[in-house]
Amino acid sequence: MERLLVISVLCVFVNPAVKCFPTPSTSYEAKAALDPRQTVVLFWNFNDSVITFEVHAKTKGWFGFGLSWNGGMPNSDIVLAWVDEAGEAHFKDCYATGNSLPTVDRIQNWHLIRGWETDDTTAFKFWRRLDTCDDAEDNIIDTTKSDRLIYAIGPDDPRSFDNIPYHGATNRGRRTLNLLTLSTDATELPSDAAELPADYKVVDMLMPNVIAATKHTDTKYICMLYKLPTMKQKHHLIKYTPILQPGNEGLVHHMAVSYIPHFSASIGNALTNFAYPCNTSNGETLSQSFAAWAVGSTVSVN
Repeated sequence: MERLLVISVLCVFVNPAVKCFPTPSTSYEAKAALDPRQTVVLFWNFNDSVITFEVHAKTKGWFGFGLSWNGGMPNSDIVLAWVDEAGEAHFKDCYATGNSLPTVDRIQNWHLIRGWETDDTTAFKFWRRLDTCDDAEDNIIDTTKSDRLIYAIGPDDPRSFDNIPYHGATNRGRRTLNLLTLSTDATELPSDAAELPADYKVVDMLMPNVIAATKHTDTKYICMLYKLPTMKQKHHLIKYTPILQPGNEGLVHHMAVSYIPHFSASIGNALTNFAYPCNTSNGETLSQSFAAWAVGSTVSVN
């Protein structure tokens, strides 16, 4: 009898700055940190026509949050917001034509629900339609593409929307997500899991205690060899899914699993379950990847 094989890939990175997510004002289907240090955390719900966001930013000044075509400012759909000393929320739907101060939209399609401050955080809750019918100044949110989210923060309240200071090189960032699909629980088995035989196997490929990057490296490629359990009969891979340690989602760009057709025990045993830089020569020849994941994707079921 043939057997079924489920592979889950787990990346765990060490990040001393990771903290617990802030508590939102209500329950949300999805949440994500937009940067590794959780400077900006996003919560959201959606239905067939409307998406509601709640943004928590680590600043007592202003923040900007928006949708970009390519991760940059030009042609991006942005909201700018802050809460002044009197507790009044300032919020505008804006549009960026370049790497400069966004201008306030003629038609305000992002709608404020409320804005507030805590000891060290500014939070705003707001909504917009998935398709505002304003092609000139708004980006459509749909399932045909990944959503490139951008953010920026400033330490002080500006005087007006025409006088917001430059955020600087470090108080900004971006992250790619699928806003309309990320709420899917990637750890669940397919809906027909009850029909699977009782002896299907789940293989976890763990990468624990890896320091993802330092201030001197923007990108780091880490490899690890794994031995699959002994299988005397044919198995089929039916699903693979990533599991990311909460708080480290912003650190991981992609993962891939490849097969070594002729495993060298003398070399492989020394490297099995040991993380090493992918540019290290280990004497093993990899076949092409048979499982891959990148930011914006979710569960893959074969």
